[in-house]
Amino acid sequence: MPGDWKQALEARLADVPKGELLVCAKSDTLFFSPPACACIGQDDKGRLDIWPLYPGVELTLQAYSAKFVAFHHDVPGAPLLEINHCYAGRVGCTSDTGLALYLGAGDLSLHGLHTCVETVMQFPFDGYLGFSFRIDTAQLDANPPEFMRDAGVTGAQILTRFCGEKGFSVFSSAEQVGALLDPLYTLPERLLIPYAKLKFQELMLLLSVTNAPPATQSAYKTEQIALIRQIHDQMMSDMSQRCTIEMLSQQYHINTSTLKSLFKTVYGQPLAAHMKEHRMEYAARLLRTTTDSLAEIAEKVGYESQSKLTAAFKSAYGVLPSEYRKEKKKRPLLTGSRNDTANNHPKMLPLFFR
Repeated sequence: MPGDWKQALEARLADVPKGELLVCAKSDTLFFSPPACACIGQDDKGRLDIWPLYPGVELTLQAYSAKFVAFHHDVPGAPLLEINHCYAGRVGCTSDTGLALYLGAGDLSLHGLHTCVETVMQFPFDGYLGFSFRIDTAQLDANPPEFMRDAGVTGAQILTRFCGEKGFSVFSSAEQVGALLDPLYTLPERLLIPYAKLKFQELMLLLSVTNAPPATQSAYKTEQIALIRQIHDQMMSDMSQRCTIEMLSQQYHINTSTLKSLFKTVYGQPLAAHMKEHRMEYAARLLRTTTDSLAEIAEKVGYESQSKLTAAFKSAYGVLPSEYRKEKKKRPLLTGSRNDTANNHPKMLPLFFR
């Protein structure tokens, strides 16, 4: 996992015992019952911090160091909307329909909560940071904030526009949304709620003049997702072996185009790019922690020669493997990003997460 946001995540979860999901209600007057955790791995942990913003609107900070977590939601009959923003990591949500949707860093989703009484969240990178707004549109529209009232914007309009025909909408890496919501993750708690109230209204105003996004991703069946995870686990278990798309397609009896599409949906990258990145991370770890020769490392990470490994490593890290090994004790090099898929390094998250 990446060095910076993963460290912030670990600090956020430092007081949470393994095998538990801690729910912290920041008020005695929450509008919704906190979700009941049905299942979390014995070595996993998570934390939900929940604040009321407006009548019928709650903000939840979600922090997980986990492979998956399952929830049961008590959903009343009122029309309910949930807006999720993924700051770091990656999450796949499986709803009552048996279909799964995935969000990566910077993505925003909207869906009706009536489809999520039973929810399973899976984390391909074993970690996730994100906020969600849960909205009872009837309560919100009966007591709207000033800006929404003056603009004639209602929760019912947003729910219908983005969750009508498909039941959900996903905005991929929306810059305007990031500009609005990213500061939520860097504020001290005393400023969080005043800022969140303003940004919630801005988000609703922005959505009111935005068309539903095109269907950039499909909802996939849980069996298909499980198959892709099985393929991924096989490839990660022995990086010395190289498997082509065609070989995997034949082995798992799946169409090549479906395999490519599903893999990118779950892991946020094409299969080849994803495996190259993990091979480079494995090579870097071997350089830091072993005295193996470059030829031995090349074989372990699936390169037929040390010259090809050297070229790939320099392209990924900007230094030769030998230089990296010399520098490792002086200045540890961090890898990864908020998506755990790129080489740029976001700034450390300050006070709120510490």
